[in-house]
Amino acid sequence: MEIFMDRFREVKKSKIIKGKVIESRLIKCDDKYDVYKPIVRYQYEIDGKIYISQTLCQENIYGTKEEMSDFIKKYPVGKQININIDPENPENPKVDLGITFQNVNFLIFIGSTLILLLMLFYELVKNQ
Repeated sequence: MEIFMDRFREVKKSKIIKGKVIESRLIKCDDKYDVYKPIVRYQYEIDGKIYISQTLCQENIYGTKEEMSDFIKKYPVGKQININIDPENPENPKVDLGITFQNVNFLIFIGSTLILLLMLFYELVKNQ
């Protein structure tokens, strides 16, 4: 439960700003296997200071050359992207990738909580 509350607090205090992709390529992780990792570097500016990062999300992203090529097509050089930053820690950005594993967990938690509350409410009304 505390993990969900920490994530909620983090999202609540974050600020969305625009950034720009400055590099987008694949690197092969292993000569023996067909495993690639995308490298997407971007820059963003806060209070006149320019930051450069390649943090797309918390998890490492790996896959086949085809899968990762499809992934980096979404981030061509020059593309503007949304970046979530904590104003107190702007050096640790998170790019908005859409639904991630953490978001799905949070939604499951909220959904389950709502269902339990509805069941409790139903039982209270039924017993009156």
